[in-house]
Order: sequence, then C-alpha cells, then structure tokens
Amino acid sequence: MASTSPTTEPSAPTTAEIPIPTPILVTPRCILRRYHPSDVPGVAHHANNPNVAGRLRPHFPSPYTLADAEAWVKHACSLEGKCGKALS
Repeated sequence: MASTSPTTEPSAPTTAEIPIPTPILVTPRCILRRYHPSDVPGVAHHANNPNVAGRLRPHFPSPYTLADAEAWVKHACSLEGKCGKALS
C-alpha cells in the first residue's frame, strides 16, 4: 500500500518576502508608490486622527483601527495599478 503524505497549502508570503514597490514619483519631501503591507501601522496611526475622519466621507471609521488599515491596504494592493498609491 502506498503511503500518503498530508498535503499542505502554500502559506501566504510574509511582509518581509514582499518587495517594497518601486516609487512612481520622488520629491525632496515625499515618495509616491503603491501600498505595501508594511504600511499598515502608519496608515492606522495617521488615519486615526479625528481631524482626518472629520474631513472624509461620512462612513470613514473613527476610531480607525489596525484592522481597518489592514483591510484598506489589502484592498489597495489588489487594485493592480488602477489606484491605491501611498505617500511615504
């Protein structure tokens, strides 16, 4: 009888395994590039400002959590060049 080994699904790449996207525009004050999973903490930090929420669409989450940032960055990364740029 042939032995069967359990099959495992490939794991998702870690943040360290995903290269930082090439910048689209570089100025002395900022860099414009596609989002990267490592942007999540910064997005959560800056979007959690009540002044940001107060000036955006009515359904912008406030407080803006790490889960909100993860969902946004995941969505933006899935847009394949249609949108989803980040300033750093």
